[in-house]
Parts: sequence; C-alpha cells; structure tokens
Amino acid sequence: MDEFSHLGYVIWFGLIEIIAKENKNNLTGKVSISPTYLGRKFRTSPTKVRQVLDFCRTNDRLLFNTDGKKWEIDFPKILEIKDNYIKDLQVSCKKLSIDIDIEKDIEKDIENTSSVEVEKKRSTSTAMKWPENGDVISKNLKDFLLKQSYFKDDYQSQLMHYEWWDNLSTIINGIDIKWLDVEFAKMRKWIIDNPKRSPTIRGFRKFVGSWLERGYEKERKFKT
Repeated sequence: MDEFSHLGYVIWFGLIEIIAKENKNNLTGKVSISPTYLGRKFRTSPTKVRQVLDFCRTNDRLLFNTDGKKWEIDFPKILEIKDNYIKDLQVSCKKLSIDIDIEKDIEKDIENTSSVEVEKKRSTSTAMKWPENGDVISKNLKDFLLKQSYFKDDYQSQLMHYEWWDNLSTIINGIDIKWLDVEFAKMRKWIIDNPKRSPTIRGFRKFVGSWLERGYEKERKFKT
C-alpha cells in the first residue's frame, strides 16, 4: 500500500485469488499465467503488474519468472494462508467446503462482447416495435430521433424504444416534436459545455428522460 497505493493491494490479494482458483483442491501456490490476462484482470498495464511483483519478489514475498509468453509465479506462503484460514473457520464453528471456488463471485472470464454491445442487444430485444400504421406523432417522433445525428449510433439505439417513449408521453402529457427539438438542442449544448459530465451510452436514456421530465415540469409551472 505504501509503495503502490490501492493498486498494490488489489494485485497482491487478486493474485492470491487467481492462484487459488487455478490450483483448486491441489493448492501448490504455483501458476503459469499470461501477463496480458493479469493486466486486464487488475485494470492496469502488464508493466505495472510486473513492478508490483518485482517489489514483492525483492521482499521475499513470492518468486516469479518472466521468460516466455507466460509468467511462472510461485507463492510459497499460500499454504500457510490456507492453514490459518481453516483454523479461523474451525474456531468460528464454520463448515469449510473444499469445492468452493474462491473467485466465483469475483469475475467471470473476459467476454468477447463488450458491455456496450450487450446493452445494445438488450435494448433492441426489449424495445416495442414502432407501429407501422401508428399515429402521426409516433411517425414524426421516430423520424425526429433518427435525425439526431449529433449523437452517435450507440446513443441513438438507446432512444429507439417505442414503449419507453409511450410511457414517457404519459408522464409529460404528450409528446410535442417542436418542444422536443428545443430540449434536445439544450441537451447538445449542455453536453458540449460539460464534456466531463456527459452521460454514458448505457445511461443516456435515463439522462434524456430526466431532462425532459424536468423541462416539462418547469414549463407547466411557468404556464400556471
């Protein structure tokens, strides 16, 4: 912690979890693993991971060899940690199950599909189709959303959700395209003025909904 702040803590205990997972019931403390995987696992570069491991090796905490495509890591004290863990459980009258995967709830294997793609598929699968013979407002709304070229396709996909707009229309007492045009112009300006506070792709629909609800309430109070 003193040398690498929170990153040192994450890598040290994260490595223990990885070794425990790889060894399973035959806990040897040794593992052969890709530095690229470690970098992804700890959300940092393999170079930074190696700096932490070099520090640990210098202080006789572990051994490792970086020759080849995979790093050979040996953590001899892991058996001691295991023994202390078992003793603690026995003292607490807890039942130890050797079949528990220590990292089961830590992280699944890295998926090929990004979170953005997952969210896009989710929004597409749950979105109610725009009615082909719907009212004029529905058709105009769809055309309006598709013309929001300022926003990227990923942002637009969040808005192409007819059922969501149908419910929002009830909250703000109808959808007026001219009013939407003004409000979306305000959103674009706000995002330009506040780039660091721009909504994420996954949070864009919530951002739009909250903006429009606030805008409607201001307009309603002003009129009354």
